[in-house]
Amino acid sequence: MSRQTATFCEKFSKWGFNMKDLDGILNRLYECLSIKNDTEFCKRYDIKPNTLSTWKKREKIPYDLIMDISQNENIPIDYILLGVAQEQNQENDNNICSDIVSINFYDDIFASAGYGNHAYENQPTVLEFDKSFLENILNIKKFDRLDIIRVVGDSMLPSIKDGEYIIVERDSEARNGDTVIANIDGELYVKRLNKIPLSPYIILESENENYRPIELDTDEKLQMCNILGVVRCKIKLY
Repeated sequence: MSRQTATFCEKFSKWGFNMKDLDGILNRLYECLSIKNDTEFCKRYDIKPNTLSTWKKREKIPYDLIMDISQNENIPIDYILLGVAQEQNQENDNNICSDIVSINFYDDIFASAGYGNHAYENQPTVLEFDKSFLENILNIKKFDRLDIIRVVGDSMLPSIKDGEYIIVERDSEARNGDTVIANIDGELYVKRLNKIPLSPYIILESENENYRPIELDTDEKLQMCNILGVVRCKIKLY
């Protein structure tokens, strides 16, 4: 594991990720650990049965738990998450490098899910991710213009909570209904894009009904707005 990847795990070890194949992940763990059922798994790792039931219902599980089991039991993480056999991962250095995706992490840039937050210019920390993890677990398909930033405010509840992180694809062409990052007169917002039919104008909507939409329904208003990218993934904090 590279130092950058290690730093990522240290900073965000309490994040949980959507697991589209949680049953498969648990089945592979049970097979490797010779565990017969959920009850035995919970007992071994001191997990409350109702907690595991909640994880399975939500298709989410703490990533640090998976990493700890992988390291302590010497089970390849790619096999746990993706079912990739260890011998399939014996590639040369060039192929290994091609499977690593670098993502810019901006610790001091926030996108407001409320009234806006000024975007300060700063240098990002470059974090390394396994491409298979991004593609198969987080459902991200393009890898060359990705950023991680934090969301502040509650206007996107229940979809995105205050303090959660999102992965943004910069400069992507936003479609109607996409959740986007918009710069409006120097303030960053995370909102759902609603294009007004038969016109160039747009409305930026919140999930939380307590917030009024931002209507960019004139040329002057529209010129003040720049859609910076599309939100591709939320990283949930536990």
